[in-house]
Amino acid sequence: MTEPIDPRDHHLRLLAHPVVHAYVSLRAFGDLTSHGVALLGRAREHTARGHRVLCIGVAAPRVQALAAALPDRQFVVVEPSGAAPRTDALRTTHNIEALAGGLDPLDRGSFHLAVAVHSLHHVADLERLWDQLARALHPGGSLLAQEYVGPAGLRWPAAQRELAESALHTLVPRALRGGSRTGTLTAAPAPPDALEFAPRSHELVATCQTAGFELEAAAGGGCGLLIPALLDRTDAFDPADWQHNAVLGALFREEDRRMRAGELSDDYAMFIARRPT
Repeated sequence: MTEPIDPRDHHLRLLAHPVVHAYVSLRAFGDLTSHGVALLGRAREHTARGHRVLCIGVAAPRVQALAAALPDRQFVVVEPSGAAPRTDALRTTHNIEALAGGLDPLDRGSFHLAVAVHSLHHVADLERLWDQLARALHPGGSLLAQEYVGPAGLRWPAAQRELAESALHTLVPRALRGGSRTGTLTAAPAPPDALEFAPRSHELVATCQTAGFELEAAAGGGCGLLIPALLDRTDAFDPADWQHNAVLGALFREEDRRMRAGELSDDYAMFIARRPT
């Protein structure tokens, strides 16, 4: 599924690359299941006819795909900031409702499932978010999340930057450095607005558990090397060019090696958390 990338979410340009998307799927699921198909499968498992599904900041194409595949469920779209969702693309679908006001006005216990895709890492007040979500979910209800969980504001620590720069130096030919803002063998600097839109990304899972949610399942997607190395170089890699893909493959293997050695952790993850009872 092709979805528009919010220009604020710099790291998602990398995840939108089909070869990188496949690599993340292999890490997370052990096969080439797309992230959208995996989300649909879990949504089907966690709901039944007549259930309401809360979509927190989920892009319209993704909500429409879920609603079309599960026409006997009702989907309610909200933005975590409380802003009104963009509704133009949703008005023609009978089982989608878009609400302004965020999570606060939602009826207590009215949702059996919540879905968040690339949205929770925007939230600064995570403690309030988990309280709101616990109130909105039905007892036993769950959250399905696909999120950036790396360093806040894309401010990578020195050791992570050094590993990314080493991989660039040894594995990426000069011809594929043209997409870089600097054209040099340095890890991408954090964009100036990144901290505003990923203020506590590295605390997402920990604060969720502290709030009492039970972590039912978690799947790491890697990217601890890929995001700092390729953040501003993704467009240089043509997915139809096998030489370009060979370079990506080498980066994948290097990231895997560093993760196995305990030198890197997941910067992207999928998880399922059950509401505290």
